[in-house]
Amino acid sequence: MTLRSVIGIDRTFNLGPCFVTTLVYKNKSVVRKTNNEHLIFLGPVMFHFDGKTDSYTAFFSPLSTVLGVHGVHTELMDDSHIILESDEEKAIVNAIRTIFHTSGIKAL
Repeated sequence: MTLRSVIGIDRTFNLGPCFVTTLVYKNKSVVRKTNNEHLIFLGPVMFHFDGKTDSYTAFFSPLSTVLGVHGVHTELMDDSHIILESDEEKAIVNAIRTIFHTSGIKAL
């Protein structure tokens, strides 16, 4: 079984008029000595006032370069099995499919 890099995406609720969408990444190149688990790091964070696909598309567009979608080689792309995982919020899933549709990145 191949280990996969998972990038988690989640939008917060009930913070007032502003939403916060966070990305977290399980870094497979860093291992905690005490339990041999891979560490989880906070990634980019977006503050926004709506939950529309266009907002997420604007957030994910610059990330497509970082993730190597346009032929740029990065540490994350050393793993050809990257998964973007969310709670299936429709706007997030639509934006992921729009931005990452030609890559090997899978959305769950």
